[in-house]
Amino acid sequence: MRSLDRYIFRWLGCLLACVALMACTKEIAGEREDPGEEERPGQVEELEAVTIRIGAAETAETKAMHGDENAVEGEFIHTLHLFIVNAQNVIERHITVTPQSEDLTAEQQGQAAIGNLPQYTTTVDLMPGTKTMYAFANMGNAETTDSQKMNDYLSGLNEGEPWTDDIQSFVIQNPAETVDIDNEQYIPMSVRQEVDLTTDGQRVTLSLVRMVAKVRATLTNRQGAEVKVSGLKMSGFASSASLFKQETVNNPAGEEAWTYEDPELDFTLANDSSYTIPEFYVNETIGGEYVLTLTIDGVEYEGRLTTTKDILRNRVLPVALNLSDVNLELTITAYVAPIGGYPVKVNLTDPTLTENYAINLPEGCTFSIEGLFRTQAGVTNDVMSWTWWLVQEASGSFIGLDSETAIPLTGHMTALPGQIATLNFTVAQPNRVTGTLQITTVPLQDQGAEYQTRAVEWLAAPRWYEPVVLVKRK
Repeated sequence: MRSLDRYIFRWLGCLLACVALMACTKEIAGEREDPGEEERPGQVEELEAVTIRIGAAETAETKAMHGDENAVEGEFIHTLHLFIVNAQNVIERHITVTPQSEDLTAEQQGQAAIGNLPQYTTTVDLMPGTKTMYAFANMGNAETTDSQKMNDYLSGLNEGEPWTDDIQSFVIQNPAETVDIDNEQYIPMSVRQEVDLTTDGQRVTLSLVRMVAKVRATLTNRQGAEVKVSGLKMSGFASSASLFKQETVNNPAGEEAWTYEDPELDFTLANDSSYTIPEFYVNETIGGEYVLTLTIDGVEYEGRLTTTKDILRNRVLPVALNLSDVNLELTITAYVAPIGGYPVKVNLTDPTLTENYAINLPEGCTFSIEGLFRTQAGVTNDVMSWTWWLVQEASGSFIGLDSETAIPLTGHMTALPGQIATLNFTVAQPNRVTGTLQITTVPLQDQGAEYQTRAVEWLAAPRWYEPVVLVKRK
């Protein structure tokens, strides 16, 4: 009996030991990193590995600079401020990037050093919810109109502090004047974007908008002799611009219009040849009256842009300057016939083309082309003889000419927008001229609407130039 009691006692002892061990194991497995923290039902956890990509252009590998046909070296990121602001208007993250940043590769550091970093990518952990992300690039020389240095202001905004909405109304003093890529003064850029963060591994892309526009001018000399060109001016621009791109731009030149000047421009141009003037930067301007002036053989010549009134940020404005005693003008008239009706004349904002020969026409229209020569004194002579022909490999079958030698020349196009027709021509009388006309079809609009040409996006390849005839200043 005593033996049985000992057996039962030992069995109970082992059982109690096992229960104690299980309790200890459960305590260890359920231990929290913070023993004092109580579990809360529905507690929100931080999102892991949210990737944010910031760039000034797509990075497809092409012959263009970082995939951008209109960009050149130095028009990308040099320095960067990224702010992530939560729904309570508190700064969650402030990330800065410089050419010395350790999270950049050696190649990226070299690109940033010359303002040529195409994109910056970072991965962060964030609480879920609606965020407003702000990115500012190359603010080292930017100042507001009340003399606030932007880089100092942004550097003083810290994580955990309230975000100020005043920045939405900041106006930058003459951003175009601060750009001098050769001297390491790069284009200021900005973007504001709201995003909803909901899952781990979410990706966000921010596209920086350059705060300036760019003018690309070419000069063609058909004056009959070699000319020497020195000094360039272009007037009519606003002297400031909003920090952020606005949905409705309201930035006229006003009374304090700014003039871009390049007194160091100096080159010699042979007769019947062209020269591409180094590109330059101007401020976003609405309703401007733009005049470009060149000093040629010691005499000032000026040309007025008659078509372009609005120059928006992050756009490229191509301008064709023509120096000639006589210029060929093409006047194009287009008609669209409604179903069961008579043809209706189309309003073209600049139907007279001088030395440019490129225009937008509505799809499905019929058109006529007339020509005349105009001297700088204003004397005109009608074209008496010419021949036109289609460049078939470029034009296809959507356009047709009724006669290759008719004056006026007439033709028609099928209803297909987004097509480009290339026509070559030779004028025989009263002056001999050869050239090319490019017609781009655009979607048909409501009756009475105007068909306009415009400046191209920085990322888009330009297809036409605004024609500008240079005349001596009186």
